[in-house]
Amino acid sequence: MTQDAVFLIVAPFAAAAAVAVGSVTRRVRRNGASQTVFWYSVVVAAYVVANSIELLAPTAGATLFWAKITYLFIVLIPPIWVVFTLHLTGSYGWLVPRRISWCFIVPVVTFALVQTNSFHGLIWSRVEFRAVGPFLAMTASSYGPWFWLHVAYSYALFAVGFLILILSRGNTSAPYRHQVRWVIAGGLVPAITNILYVTRLVPGWYKDYSVVAFAITGVILGVGALRHRILDLMPVARSALFDHMPDGLIVVDYSGRIVDTNPATREIFDETIAIPDSAIVRFLPEWNDWITKQKNACSSASLPFEVTVGADEKDRFFDVRVTSLDDNRGATVGYLVSLHDVTDRKMLLDKIERLATVDPLTGLYNRRHFAELARKEIDLAVRYGRPVSFILIDLDHFKNINDTYGHAIGDAVLKKFATQLDASLRKVDVAARYGGEEFVVLLPNIAIDAAETTAERLRRIVETTAIETDAGPMSITMSLGVTCHTGADEQSLESLLDQADQGLYESKLNGRNRVTVWRAS
Repeated sequence: MTQDAVFLIVAPFAAAAAVAVGSVTRRVRRNGASQTVFWYSVVVAAYVVANSIELLAPTAGATLFWAKITYLFIVLIPPIWVVFTLHLTGSYGWLVPRRISWCFIVPVVTFALVQTNSFHGLIWSRVEFRAVGPFLAMTASSYGPWFWLHVAYSYALFAVGFLILILSRGNTSAPYRHQVRWVIAGGLVPAITNILYVTRLVPGWYKDYSVVAFAITGVILGVGALRHRILDLMPVARSALFDHMPDGLIVVDYSGRIVDTNPATREIFDETIAIPDSAIVRFLPEWNDWITKQKNACSSASLPFEVTVGADEKDRFFDVRVTSLDDNRGATVGYLVSLHDVTDRKMLLDKIERLATVDPLTGLYNRRHFAELARKEIDLAVRYGRPVSFILIDLDHFKNINDTYGHAIGDAVLKKFATQLDASLRKVDVAARYGGEEFVVLLPNIAIDAAETTAERLRRIVETTAIETDAGPMSITMSLGVTCHTGADEQSLESLLDQADQGLYESKLNGRNRVTVWRAS
């Protein structure tokens, strides 16, 4: 069987493979690299068809015509290879028209010279025709000078593509180096095949099988796209800046799969993130909601979010920014997630907020914040017709403790009393330091009788529980005034506290260490 016959048998499979690869890569990915593989496959399929028709042409004129048509696809493949490697490595700065167009100048000139070869012989200086059954095939027995320039230029473009891929390996994390090797292997198949044919290193080899080799390359890229995800967003543009950024950085592809991280990210999550198989939602459960907001914003600008990482006292707070990564056509191919540690800032803000709402000595709410909460509760009481009660507390003879033992002991008594008071209340109740040795308690949804019972229970707990201090155990008592807003009418917080104060005053007049309920006279 002749080499031409073998080619005609293999050609339909090569064309079908090229079409299949183009269809698959365009469907499974939507980035520039996949689009370039699609057009590469179209060119290879057309190359196979044109070369097959050339072999089947019945006359020398028809054979020469299709040989010239075939060159359209021959000259396009090397620059397409360069464009593909630039897309794959994210070298978008070179993909602008004014730069990439230079790659096509020699191919355009070559194709023009092929069409006019009969006038100058710069491509083929002598051609011969051989019989392929009832058909004719053309062989160039001698090449013109431009042909060798075209060959050298084509090899140079392939070498540039290989160089781009090789250099990218140095800036690529380990999981992606295998992908780069896979692409390089695919590119070597047609390069080696064509070199062996052009240089006549294999005796008796007269048929150019380069187009079949190009189809094999397409199959390798197609398999790589499906099995090794070589057409995914590849972070080969990583640099020392990426690795040494104190902020966590995560590169996520369009489907939400992590394709790269920097060391700071792995420290944040305190575990090894499997690349490229981990889903971003495993580490950031809010991811899908964030991306929906990002898409609704119709912008590639970063959108800020917040996230908490850790548990309990080890919580760390991060400002998360999600930025769309767009290719040179504006299509989103992935996202860059940055995590900036704002734990210190968050703690400072919490401290400031605490200082604004909490009494620094006792840890209870301060008077101002208590008033805010109480007014809201009064509004709810009026709206829903439910009661809310107030207890005003004064520690009996507390001045004697300060005068006898000093303010340090007095402060210790206040702190421990506050802790005891807070522990004796429901979670919905609100205790606050009203001023000095006075305290106030808010009892939501508690009527006057239950409030009186609560106040009496608190009084007995304090009376019977000694407070441990550096000066020894101390027993204290307290006087309490109780009032209630029934929710039936409008009453201000000030009037309610005044009523409780009147009850407190009555408790003091009647000997202290007692509870007095204010009742309208």
